[in-house]
Amino acid sequence: MTTEELAAKAIADKAEETKANEAKENSDKEQKTFTQKEVDAIAGNRAAREREKFADYETLKQKALKLDEQDLANKSDLEKEQAKSAKFEKLLAEKEIEKQNLLTENLKLSLLELAGLPKTWVKRITGKTEEEIKIDIEDLKKILGDKVANLGTAPRGNPGETPDVENMTLAEYEAHFHPKK
Repeated sequence: MTTEELAAKAIADKAEETKANEAKENSDKEQKTFTQKEVDAIAGNRAAREREKFADYETLKQKALKLDEQDLANKSDLEKEQAKSAKFEKLLAEKEIEKQNLLTENLKLSLLELAGLPKTWVKRITGKTEEEIKIDIEDLKKILGDKVANLGTAPRGNPGETPDVENMTLAEYEAHFHPKK
């Protein structure tokens, strides 16, 4: 026999042996049955092993806290102040972003009101600058076409000023919301 034939025969024998082992294992697995007591014992043992893995969690947590305290104590005053400064700079940056988002939302609300569109559409309007927001509102009005005309017009008066309707007389109300043309 050539070496190629020998190698092929060895591979075939190994594959046949593997199949036989798998068949034997499968038949062994199929024959094994457990009582409820055995299943409970197996599950209990497994749970105990898992609990053992995390038994020292609290100890490690305390050690980590102590290390953090030691690191803080070992830092120089300058390092402590630098850490505080970095923390406050991060907080300031977050607040600036919040402020900018609120200003942008207020601008969107004002421009929606001026365009005669519902303020509830504020989340649908995109843009960061007044120009970008106006373009988006105009695009939205073009898409909606005649349907926008049925939504009404912006309230009269100064933009951003909310009239005190509860204290208005009927004449003031009519003049404000229904001016004569």
